Amino acid sequence: MYKPYPYQQKEIDKICDFIENDSKSKPVFVLPVGAGKSIIVAQVALRFPNKYFINIAPSKELIAQNYDKYISYGYEASICSASLGLNEVSQVTFATIGTLKKHTKFFKDKEVVMIADECHSGSLKKSLLGKFLKELNNCTLIGVTATPMRLNATASGTKLSMLNRQRDCLYTKIASVVQVSEVVKEDKWSKLIYDVEDVDETKLELNTAGSDYTLKSLAAFSDANNIKDKCVEAVYKLREEGRKSCIVYVTSIEEAESVASKIGDAEVLHSKLKKDIRDKVITDFTSGKLKTIINIGILKMGFDYPELSSIVLARPTNSYTLYSQIIGRAVRIHKNKKDAKIVDISGNYNKFGAIEELEFVNEKYTGGWAAFSGEKLLTGYALGSSLVPTKESLKEHLARGDSYENKDPRFNFGKHKGMRVSYVKQRHEGYLAWITAPETNFTFRGEQGLAIKKAIYHQLKLPMNKFNRMLSESKK
Repeated sequence: MYKPYPYQQKEIDKICDFIENDSKSKPVFVLPVGAGKSIIVAQVALRFPNKYFINIAPSKELIAQNYDKYISYGYEASICSASLGLNEVSQVTFATIGTLKKHTKFFKDKEVVMIADECHSGSLKKSLLGKFLKELNNCTLIGVTATPMRLNATASGTKLSMLNRQRDCLYTKIASVVQVSEVVKEDKWSKLIYDVEDVDETKLELNTAGSDYTLKSLAAFSDANNIKDKCVEAVYKLREEGRKSCIVYVTSIEEAESVASKIGDAEVLHSKLKKDIRDKVITDFTSGKLKTIINIGILKMGFDYPELSSIVLARPTNSYTLYSQIIGRAVRIHKNKKDAKIVDISGNYNKFGAIEELEFVNEKYTGGWAAFSGEKLLTGYALGSSLVPTKESLKEHLARGDSYENKDPRFNFGKHKGMRVSYVKQRHEGYLAWITAPETNFTFRGEQGLAIKKAIYHQLKLPMNKFNRMLSESKK
């Protein structure tokens, strides 16, 4: 039987301890891509043979991976997933929630342990999972994910929030975190090389939910940046470097077909293709018969091809989860590759940073769990801001204590005239970031103006040393 790595065993023990103590909370265990979630899930299931174990996942690929790992130990299990053509439940079941919900009566009075893989997906109380759980009399729910965050549209802009900080979320706490750095240290991640090109993002517009960009604006972005030709150029350059496999992530079927028509040994992959055609494209690619796939929305979480040596990311997104899932396809190690190259022509890298720098921090200066990309804060502020809080500024803000809390002046100019800075922060955080951004070049006049600017820096938790430096330069 497979012997887990030390960090895997540590998480297995933590999850089992939680189940044995019969806690009523709904915890999340954070496990990065490549951490061996299927191994951890299987080992937990084996520990509780007298309970009914369910592992749900949002994709058939993840279900198949977790199921295969479990039965590889010589044990029996069922698959309950219409997308895999199976609809069976038993003592141990691997399922999609859409198919599983048809078996509520079977599990209703049983002692159930449920592990939700990629638990950020379908994590709301009103989701299918939430409704299913309400029907069960005795179910312990545990979530596992690499990205315990969700996008929320607020009055002050679209923000990434930790799952445990959302009122409508099923999960109540972050119980444990395996940092990406721990997996990298164990040599479980391939080295990533980023080739980033700055692009014009002015054409991009968020949808009404603030969760991602509109299809119309994505098309406009593509045209404005000549994305089709850049994709073709990037693929051939990668081939010249000796990279034998590449997935190109684009925004539409039309774009994919156009790019594929200009590249030899390339095929498109999207949801409107017949299943047998999709399967053949993927099989040809993973067997080495096909060098390049131009992909729309298919090869994300659950697609496992360790030999993948390059990605061209031409699909802008406001979702960190989608961004990390795409690049995560290339982090698997394999004897036939020494590294993987990410060509970013989407603007995503400049917004989110390198995925291997993702870190979850729970310190006094963060006021609870928060996500960072290196030093840059990812959660709790309006995305797209040109002024981003850092670990340094958050620590500085904590050290200042309440020294600025009562200094909350009203705007004496602009569209928020008469409103206090704290109120504008709640309603329109993006405005505060815009008006204090260096490129805006707005002049805060007089003592009242400087007091407003200082209050903005306090509300946005930005470094006061930057403010002081700007202030001194303005007096020259």
